[in-house]
Amino acid sequence: MITPALVSRAAVLRVRRYWADGVGRGARLRAVAADPTRATWADVVDLLAHHGVPEPHLAGFMRHVARLEGLPVTPTAVWWWVQAHDGIALLDLLDAALDDAELARRLRGPVVSRLVGRTA
Repeated sequence: MITPALVSRAAVLRVRRYWADGVGRGARLRAVAADPTRATWADVVDLLAHHGVPEPHLAGFMRHVARLEGLPVTPTAVWWWVQAHDGIALLDLLDAALDDAELARRLRGPVVSRLVGRTA
């Protein structure tokens, strides 16, 4: 069974590898930027790192992934949300005391809906 703690460690290690070699990180980020429908939660972690989110906060984000997977929110929508707002703003939103319905509503807001519709 994969727990959020294991996922967060694996994601952080994956980000470290991408940042270390530079080539993998850049190529994958460019590929997902060209077609955000390919985004995975690990790609969102990479995007957060690219936006300058410190490594301890990346692990914090991965603890939220289990909650996000239970909502009608896709990695693509979160990718667009980060592009429209910011990585730190995403973490602030996830740490806010919002119920699941309100969190999903904000992550699928009008800006994201327009952007996601553009890639369909």
